[in-house]
Amino acid sequence: MEKLEECIKNPESVTWFVEYVNQKFSREVFLSYESMKDQLNLMGLSAEEIFSSAFPKQFDSNYRSGKQIVRELFHRRNQIAHQLDRRHTNAEQNDISKEYVERCMVEIRTLVNTIHNAAENKE
Repeated sequence: MEKLEECIKNPESVTWFVEYVNQKFSREVFLSYESMKDQLNLMGLSAEEIFSSAFPKQFDSNYRSGKQIVRELFHRRNQIAHQLDRRHTNAEQNDISKEYVERCMVEIRTLVNTIHNAAENKE
């Protein structure tokens, strides 16, 4: 009710809306493939086009689809954030290499840039 009253008193301000959204969704995670797909859809962007553009199909044995890459990143993020990067079975710390981190950074940067460019070019 407080936010509604603020909106009525200051119709030109969007501060109330930003504060409401930040408060409402501060504990939500939108990093899963399904959540990303839904968010892209809200912006009028095709998830399939975004992921295939960011990670085009390659004809080698190491190829991973955009969907697979996002799911792997989300899974590892959850392991790190919620399990202290330990295995469920024996609580051993997972290995992590500099190369792995650099690869993940490239994948994230590629995906973010692809989404940003698609959103900018959206008519």
